[in-house]
Amino acid sequence: MKQPFFPVINKTLKMKKTTLCLFVALFFGYLAAFAKEEVPSGKLLELHDCELIAGGCIASSESTLGGRSLLRVWDFDNGIHNGQNLAGLRVALLQIANTNLAFSETQPTGSVIYLPQEATPAQQNALSDWLRTKELALATRKVEERVVPIEFVGSGDAVSLKVGQNIGLQTQSVAPAGPDHCTGMLWYSPRSRLNAFKVLVNRQSTIREKSLQLTWNNHDAKSVFLGSFGSTNPQWAANKTER
Repeated sequence: MKQPFFPVINKTLKMKKTTLCLFVALFFGYLAAFAKEEVPSGKLLELHDCELIAGGCIASSESTLGGRSLLRVWDFDNGIHNGQNLAGLRVALLQIANTNLAFSETQPTGSVIYLPQEATPAQQNALSDWLRTKELALATRKVEERVVPIEFVGSGDAVSLKVGQNIGLQTQSVAPAGPDHCTGMLWYSPRSRLNAFKVLVNRQSTIREKSLQLTWNNHDAKSVFLGSFGSTNPQWAANKTER
């Protein structure tokens, strides 16, 4: 006697229902994981090889002859990337070019990424990936990576930075101009996207990087941007540099 086909239909419906439930569970699991990816935020320091605030003569000469080196350091207050907590970590990027890197259209000819020694390998990979997604030039060129201690200590405008053994920087605030002196104009904007920023004085900096054949020393120059990236940080709202 021929078996009724109703049990077969019921079994098929149950399989489809199970598959649908599994798909829904995976979908909402993905959404939950994505929601936990907190947008990284913190402070960013940019050290340029030219005066950011200057008179017209100095700015004109340095725009073509200077600015061929750039150091950036991100100091993370919060954030998750690729499932890794970045809070309290730092990453640095040193670049050189044939023309002035203070101009956003200038493409670097060499780059070195410095990853924090105190981070786990998974966090180091997440930092490298986050930086490469922000800096498109890194995706098209071979970039050397180094794991070194990174120190970023700041109290107001006085920042002390150390990356490995060969990079050091100390900053201070820009002194107000006297009645007989002009502070100059702000000629550039930060190369990185910032919520707010101010210009500081490079009190003293020393940078050496063999792979880039770079020795870069400077002092007493208004060549540092300090600002906030990611979510807006209210403490920076009143510190935007006056042009």
